[in-house]
Amino acid sequence: MCNVWEAVVSGMGWVVRDGCLVDFWYDEWLASLGPLAPFYKRSGRPASCPVISFVSDGYWDVQRLDEVLPEVCIQQIIAVYPPSPLLGHDRLGWRNDKRSIFTVKSAYNSLVSNQPMEGANVWKMIWRLPVPQRIRAFIWLAFRGSLLTNKERTRRHMADDPGCSLCGHVCEDELHVLRDCVISRGLWRQVVDGNVYHNFYTTPLHDWLYMNLVGNGIVARIMDNWNIFFAILCWKIWQRRNRMIFDPDVVENEDMLRACLCYMNEVVGARTTLSAMVGPPSVVRRGEGSDWKCPPATWVKLNVDGAVNTTTKAAAIGGVCRTDGGDWLFGFNRRLGCCSVLNAELWAVLEGLRHAWRCGFHRVEIESDSREAVDCVVAGSRVRTANALVIVIEEYLKRDWEVAVKCVGRESNAVADWFAKKARDNELGEWFYETPPMEVQLLLENDQHQR
Repeated sequence: MCNVWEAVVSGMGWVVRDGCLVDFWYDEWLASLGPLAPFYKRSGRPASCPVISFVSDGYWDVQRLDEVLPEVCIQQIIAVYPPSPLLGHDRLGWRNDKRSIFTVKSAYNSLVSNQPMEGANVWKMIWRLPVPQRIRAFIWLAFRGSLLTNKERTRRHMADDPGCSLCGHVCEDELHVLRDCVISRGLWRQVVDGNVYHNFYTTPLHDWLYMNLVGNGIVARIMDNWNIFFAILCWKIWQRRNRMIFDPDVVENEDMLRACLCYMNEVVGARTTLSAMVGPPSVVRRGEGSDWKCPPATWVKLNVDGAVNTTTKAAAIGGVCRTDGGDWLFGFNRRLGCCSVLNAELWAVLEGLRHAWRCGFHRVEIESDSREAVDCVVAGSRVRTANALVIVIEEYLKRDWEVAVKCVGRESNAVADWFAKKARDNELGEWFYETPPMEVQLLLENDQHQR
């Protein structure tokens, strides 16, 4: 146990409930960011304060957050349900379990998969990177520690000096070549947000590569397609290192950052063109239940959906409510910050319940195409510790009305999906539609015919 205690401690984090105990700046309550103090925009160190101090009238105080934190942090915070006494007291939780409860099984799984070299998902991520195959192969070698750096060449008895030939550092390994060498560092400083320099330059190799290749854009000034740009720049740095060492007479006139941006645009453009040529995937019907169906008499049906951009993690939700005859009642959508797919789906269920309750409906059938979200809602108190959204949803279900929650196929949830994706282009906030937008009429008519 002593040998793995450090890994166990690293898997613990604060679960914010009422926000009175957890320190906003110095406690780790956002797993994706760690303590927020390094992101502080003003000079000096921020004074300790509880998380609840950044909540006003039950909502995050976005104006105050904007004064002290960069946008990338705010996007993560506002996607978290605001602290509330309804949720109970703040407590420590286990990050590697959906219920935040420590189990030997979850601890073992986290120890096995915590290192990128051991995780099958990491290899899938590498070989699915939207870059040319030669760059994928390069990233794969970097993850394996198999690049022929001077350290590796010395280990293989191909060289006598493991030091860096460019800056004189005593040991040239993958991380030194790609990030820490004086020449490489000068490039990264031009594209990395100054607020996260510390995290960017102190993260170990595997975590550093993974953090940037998943494309969350949290460390970059170039937000779009950051994972593509990052992979290309690493590859270009390695190529330039080889030219400078093995061809001393070469003259480097290339503006590397500009070349990487041009290459990235070519890659993105080629993929866009290919997608347009191939066209969208055909819809495969799954038999009965794949079409939208009217709810029972005297009930209303609420279809909800969440949408998350796989590159930026930007999330949005949407939904539509219709009568037992398929007639329009209302629609809604909302752009969240950055969160997981499960949280986006749960946010959609919660916002749908809020609107249905406000409109005075007493029999509501909710449909979502997320099996995981539906299971969380149906399980109720058995997963109370997993997610604040689940707790709030359960409180809504206890009210004086009848609510049925079901999982359906994507084909019967097309209208809600349209609203969710539309919200990703909106500003932060929520929109309510008393009448259907013209763009969604065709989908509504298609559901009417199928019922």
